[in-house]
Amino acid sequence: KITYELSHPTENLRIISLASNVMCTHLVSSGTDKEQTVSEFVVWDCKTRECLQVLEITPLPSPITSTHFNHNGNLLVCGAMDGMIRVYADYQCIMGWQASSSAIHTVKFSVDENTVFAFCKDGSLSQWRLYPMSQCLYNVTIVEAPPQNVQHYGRDIALDSEGKYLLVGRGFQAVVYSIENGLEEDSVLPSQGSKVSCVDWHVPYSTRLCLTATNSGIARIIGLL
Repeated sequence: KITYELSHPTENLRIISLASNVMCTHLVSSGTDKEQTVSEFVVWDCKTRECLQVLEITPLPSPITSTHFNHNGNLLVCGAMDGMIRVYADYQCIMGWQASSSAIHTVKFSVDENTVFAFCKDGSLSQWRLYPMSQCLYNVTIVEAPPQNVQHYGRDIALDSEGKYLLVGRGFQAVVYSIENGLEEDSVLPSQGSKVSCVDWHVPYSTRLCLTATNSGIARIIGLL
């Protein structure tokens, strides 16, 4: 059953990103309007059902497209439509840099939380060091950028539990990249028959089983040889 609902302070916004802080009852959500001219980034307390804070998006407001907390909830990394990566500590923006000239679709902390991965609309996958800030370690082109009027697919990424491999949706395929070898292509999973929309690892089996889902409504579990 639905326990309760939370509504953004500004009416008629679409929620495009959501993340929960595993160390407390907080969650963050990002909303924008249909024209993507409005951006609102909110912290909620799920216990009290209150809006705790509307976060500032600097230097210029841009819809936040992806959010990821670190293991203890102290840091929050965000990707946005303006191509910037922003990092928040205690819900204050402490750093930010231009990672791409196109929108960022997915951001993730690495397992050691010293770097951040970004998957962008232009089809690029990059890894960035947090300290010193904005040092790009690797940048590779995964897929060709889609036309501006085409909705993106297959931009999800997932890290394995040991932080050695990155699973990425790439068109009709899912591809495993080796982080230790500088985002070098390691394995290409069999064609999925439709565009890959979501990927993940089956955690109990570490790097042996990959999960994929496609636009045709099919989910698969694929074992790595």
